[in-house]
Amino acid sequence: MTAALSTKARWIGPALAFAGVAAILVVVFALPARSLLDWWILTTVLAPQQVLPLIGLAIALALAGRGVLVGGLVAFALGLTGGLAGEAVLLGFAGGLPDPAGLITPAASIVVGLGLLGPRVLRAGLVPVAALIAGGLCGLFLRLSDPSLRDPAFPIAGAAVVCWIVLAVMLTLRVLRRRWFDVAGRIAGSWLVAIGLMHGGAVIARAVRMEQMPPEPQTQPVSPAARPPDPAVPPGVDPGSFFPDPDTADALPGPARPRGFDPALQP
Repeated sequence: MTAALSTKARWIGPALAFAGVAAILVVVFALPARSLLDWWILTTVLAPQQVLPLIGLAIALALAGRGVLVGGLVAFALGLTGGLAGEAVLLGFAGGLPDPAGLITPAASIVVGLGLLGPRVLRAGLVPVAALIAGGLCGLFLRLSDPSLRDPAFPIAGAAVVCWIVLAVMLTLRVLRRRWFDVAGRIAGSWLVAIGLMHGGAVIARAVRMEQMPPEPQTQPVSPAARPPDPAVPPGVDPGSFFPDPDTADALPGPARPRGFDPALQP
């Protein structure tokens, strides 16, 4: 009985991953119309640059022992809650950085990558710390990218999707774990650090370039009365119209016309 339950529990991760992917496919292909929440989940929360740090954290947790795994999950949940609730405090620490909102994802990639690159003897302390910081950054990102007017459904749904990614990948990798996973984890950590550095550098360079751009000149519209007359336009002719003013038609060159004569009204 215990062995059967243990065997079934091993496949919780793959089943969770399959159920989540099936739900995403239903939203993408089966629903006739998508709500703002659906668009936000698909285009922002599930964006590749947002998912990569979460997958890296799941790899770090899958390679850790049971005690570190539990501590990492608790730390991630605490960080996620703190990021959602302490938006003002976290942004206060990053107030001097250029484009702090754009640096959230690169910072998470670097922190998780360093946790994967750490030696095995230090991983017991690095993984929970990386999970705590990554959770806080993820919660802050969910709060800042929320397109609603403080609708609680958005951060709750975003947090649920984030937790699903971490749990599904972590549980699946623990079932399929092989000896070479440690080496693969270090390689993934180096990629995450490199991606985070390049992404963060691009965000900082763009923010600095935008700050150094000169402001656009303020142009005042010129009224038609203030414009100097055009010597090529005869009196009584509006350059923006096709027909002259009928009341001043006698001033135009050509044969004389009676006052009030309008060619457009003739049969």
